[in-house]
Amino acid sequence: MTDPTPVQPVDYASARPLRFASIAGGVALLFAGLAMILLGGCFLIGILDVSQRIGLGYSVLALRVLPWVLYALAFACFGGAVWLIVAGVRWLYRAGAQ
Repeated sequence: MTDPTPVQPVDYASARPLRFASIAGGVALLFAGLAMILLGGCFLIGILDVSQRIGLGYSVLALRVLPWVLYALAFACFGGAVWLIVAGVRWLYRAGAQ
């Protein structure tokens, strides 16, 4: 005996293609990228402040190492910002294509 009831997929278990119908996600990624650029600029301002203190005669090892840490953080922020902006632009292109 066979069951005459057809098999229907369950909504939460079926594979759906990704939809980028909303532009809000792309805009949020773009703003996050701009915020990362702002944060990297704050790290660069910290480098300027530390370099002025080194010029005043402070010879503490921490003041010699801190600019390199701030440079690394600033460039990491700028790299993350580029990644977020590229992801946001791609999101907006995909949202416009649908």
